[in-house]
Amino acid sequence: MIDIAIDGFLLTPVQKICKYPLQLAELLKYTAQEHSDYRYVAAALAVMRNVTQQINERKRRLENIDKIAQWQASVLDWEGDDILDRSSELIYTGEMSWIYQPYGRSQQRVFFLFDHQLVLCKKDLIRRDILYYKGRIDMDRYAVRDAIDGRDDDFNVSVKNAFKLHNRDSDEIHIFLAKKPEEKIRWLRAFHEERKMVQEDEKIGFEISEYQKRQAAMTVRKVTKQKGEATKRYQV
Repeated sequence: MIDIAIDGFLLTPVQKICKYPLQLAELLKYTAQEHSDYRYVAAALAVMRNVTQQINERKRRLENIDKIAQWQASVLDWEGDDILDRSSELIYTGEMSWIYQPYGRSQQRVFFLFDHQLVLCKKDLIRRDILYYKGRIDMDRYAVRDAIDGRDDDFNVSVKNAFKLHNRDSDEIHIFLAKKPEEKIRWLRAFHEERKMVQEDEKIGFEISEYQKRQAAMTVRKVTKQKGEATKRYQV
């Protein structure tokens, strides 16, 4: 095994952390409950399991950013900042009717809920798999509120399976109408999960580094180039 450097046999600190819960669990297994160390070992095991879970979740989300960058690259007419400038997780997506003051006209849109932002897209009339960027809503500035079926006072229209987003700093209101009651419930749960994720990220200091953003952008360019070359070969 002379081709492997000595550091190839060593565990990095992060790898060691993931082994601690196994070692502590084994230690707790052979520690009598009446022993003075039992509660300390049990507490250490609980803490290390939580740490390991956070590490695995962080790793999963960092591995997911390439997919988010590729998704953004597939959306036509994109405007503004990249998704990865603020977000790292796609929480929920679906199609709903949307009414926005002061226009008051219902529009069909596809919505993508990320942490910190809700992206609005429109499907192509012919190619339904093609999406056009139509805007975004900053979820840090909005509160989600349920809407009762019937006549809505804010928009003066009849609504069903609806909920609203209220801007905390202004009178701006968006109302969304799901096709079915269960779909509305899933959206409300998704918005709750979005706020919970944002709070947990702030607590542990989770963020995507500039290096990781550049790596994701490079991956997108590489994939796009490969697709373009494959298309040319097919045409030839």
